[in-house]
Amino acid sequence: MIGLLRVDHRLLHGAIIFNWVPALHIEAILLVGRQLDRDPVRRAALRLNKPPSCELWMAEPKQAVAQLE
Repeated sequence: MIGLLRVDHRLLHGAIIFNWVPALHIEAILLVGRQLDRDPVRRAALRLNKPPSCELWMAEPKQAVAQLE
């Protein structure tokens, strides 16, 4: 079940990691971006930035829609 949906051009940033994840007990984060599949460096950096208590999924827009259906 989706408890919160946020559209933000910054993808994964401090407010999400330090405020929202603990306050809302978030278990998974889905990042959607047009170039995530083509940029392994960005994907690696985002994985390092994720909170240890969360799963992190990264997808292109069409893949994300398919996962959420």
